[in-house]
Amino acid sequence: MNKLLLLLLLAGTLCNAQQTFKVVDSLTHEPLPYINVNLLNGYGVYTDAGGNVQLHDIGVTQIELSGIGYATKKVILSEVKGEILLAPQPIVLDEVTIPVGKPEIKKVKAKGHQNESEMAVSRFGMEYAVFIPGAETEAYITALSLPLMEKHFAVNPDYKSLFHKTPYKTFVKVEFLPVVNNVPGEERLYDFEDVMLVDGTQSPKLFDYELSQQIELPKEGLFVKLTILGRADENGGLINELPYDIVTDAQGVEARRMKQLQPNFPLTEIKKQQVPAYTHIMFSANKNWNVIDRPLVFDPSEVYNGFTINIGYTLKTYK
Repeated sequence: MNKLLLLLLLAGTLCNAQQTFKVVDSLTHEPLPYINVNLLNGYGVYTDAGGNVQLHDIGVTQIELSGIGYATKKVILSEVKGEILLAPQPIVLDEVTIPVGKPEIKKVKAKGHQNESEMAVSRFGMEYAVFIPGAETEAYITALSLPLMEKHFAVNPDYKSLFHKTPYKTFVKVEFLPVVNNVPGEERLYDFEDVMLVDGTQSPKLFDYELSQQIELPKEGLFVKLTILGRADENGGLINELPYDIVTDAQGVEARRMKQLQPNFPLTEIKKQQVPAYTHIMFSANKNWNVIDRPLVFDPSEVYNGFTINIGYTLKTYK
């Protein structure tokens, strides 16, 4: 009898700890994929392809949802009854230029390495902004090529080394940002976003991706923005999981520890006057981009110029 009562209590606790809901368009009731779900604690998650979210932290009582083309909305979770409606919000689209003439195809190769001491370690919700310089003639980006690190970094007693190969499949969102004083601007360009499934089991050192539409390259250049959304399951769907582990110290105090997540990227030190790469955590209260100013393993006495990720890309150019 006591065992049965204990099981019922545990089941009730788990039920309360897990909150499941779907985010849909308020007019069409269509599910909204990859919507930002801010947990208002410095962390966040994303809806999957079906607009679904599962939360497993009973400490989260209120969330804020946002997405391009929709009004931002705060919600008290205890009031949610299965669905959350987001209202469409008109956006001003950038003018689309239709190129004329026969294009010339130009490919800039990605440049990578496998030196683990010089890599960027990714986390849930991490955003990268990597600069692509402008072209002398009218040009459009049609594809990207991302250099990848084969190994992952983790402090784990089960591993003999800090660096080890781990198979992964991760969803990464790609967008484009303007250049404002050599720093990524706030408003994304062309209302464009693609979600890529980076499969490290198939191509551990390089990932090639053809964009769903060609992107005009401004004369001053632009930033490619990459956001680490989350892991994929065996069926290719986004896994609903918290971006952090809840750990308890010796005094019984709980803390949230952000999870690391591949892909990781090789870093290359830039020359002076070149534009570095930047990082930011999507749901951080600090909205400023941070320069990648040192490698993973660094000498505190050394002054670095900054680092970038040498992504490759394909251009269609018109004379």
